[in-house]
Amino acid sequence: MKRLYFFSMYFLFILVLINEFFGINAKVFIFLSSLGMIAFLISALYKNKGFQLYVSLISLAVGHFLLYKYHLGFDVWYESLMKGLGMPILFVVIPLISFPIKYGNYLGAIESFVKAKSEKPGFLFSFLAVTHLVLSIALDIGSIPVMKNILKEINFPQKFLALLYAAGFSSYVAFSPYDPLVIMVLLFSGLTYSDYFFTGLAMVALIVLVATVLVKTDKKLLEEFQGNLGQTGRINGSYKKVYELLAHIFILIGLASIGGKILTLSNILYTIAIIIIVYSLVWGFLLKALDKYKSEFRGYSENFLSFKGFLPFLISANFLGSIVSFTPLKESIEDMVLILNHLPTYFIILIFIVVTMLLSAIGVHMMITVTAYAMTITPGLIGLSKASFALTLLTCWFMAMLISPFVPYNVIVGETIDEKPLNIVLKYNMKFCLVMIVFAPLLILGLNSLF
Repeated sequence: MKRLYFFSMYFLFILVLINEFFGINAKVFIFLSSLGMIAFLISALYKNKGFQLYVSLISLAVGHFLLYKYHLGFDVWYESLMKGLGMPILFVVIPLISFPIKYGNYLGAIESFVKAKSEKPGFLFSFLAVTHLVLSIALDIGSIPVMKNILKEINFPQKFLALLYAAGFSSYVAFSPYDPLVIMVLLFSGLTYSDYFFTGLAMVALIVLVATVLVKTDKKLLEEFQGNLGQTGRINGSYKKVYELLAHIFILIGLASIGGKILTLSNILYTIAIIIIVYSLVWGFLLKALDKYKSEFRGYSENFLSFKGFLPFLISANFLGSIVSFTPLKESIEDMVLILNHLPTYFIILIFIVVTMLLSAIGVHMMITVTAYAMTITPGLIGLSKASFALTLLTCWFMAMLISPFVPYNVIVGETIDEKPLNIVLKYNMKFCLVMIVFAPLLILGLNSLF
């Protein structure tokens, strides 16, 4: 099954590129893409287990039940399934971003910079949060163990690290142009990344600001910080490599923002995949590291194994949400939302966030809730612009992520700082979430009024 999983990802990738650049007969493409997607889901789910497997299977089963119950037909089935086609395409090339980071000697420079700035906890926290965001854009959730390796020689307090991961990865969820969740939400909202860029950036600023203020106002944490680190010393070398890494990622963000104007492909995910391929090669050429890439390609397929749970889960939830949008259930949900319209928009946003968090805390994954919102609610219905609605959905996601002990994020952070996932939620994330619950809707409302 592992070989079928690898093959199906490559097959879908090649099939889509051929269709985009050369064109394939429509019926042939429908047949082959359906076959490839079914093979991908079967092989990925076969190698899966636990919560994500059960939710994926339930989503597919309920989606097919609704398809049959409402006599929706093959066209709806195909359209709903293919809404997730871009995700395996993107993740075929995502590992390429890690190559130049691995061979560019950036991580050592960041470690030296951190040691040099240890006497400034507020500045250092903000810098590390932005660094974590940058690495997450390149490495997704793999950025957490990478940050652990960078910081392993520095005895940061657990609370400092937990807040750092919360701020960095939440910023990634709210902003990254290379995350399939962000792109999925933008597609649902009818936006390009350039339409969303400043909205997402504003949320990153709020996340980092709130987390930094929490660090700087926590006297016990600051005492522990100074006791653990003290004066570590000057930077070993120059800032050049640190700035170089940041510059490359910002260029990638810029390319994603204007990607639709560079390449007019049918799906922005395909455009981003091409940008990743080209830029990783250019970056490797500048580093004179292309020869080293060859060894990476020998075991390249093994990178896909880390996506085997998340991708079918995302596609399955997408499928269910899309099917729901073709049924009378969509109108029923819209009718319920209309009941909220007598409330100020601030409280409507707040309710969406809190409901998503509460459901996530008891095991209902935010993918289900966020997809249901996206597929059934028209932004204008609740007085939001498309960009503000997209930011609301992504805020629901990262807030629910931080509060749920069942999601991979808290499990990985727990393993990284040697804490139980439930303790990560209750001891470290709760205060940050309570502050963000108040200020995130205010920011969204302000952006909505501004734009």
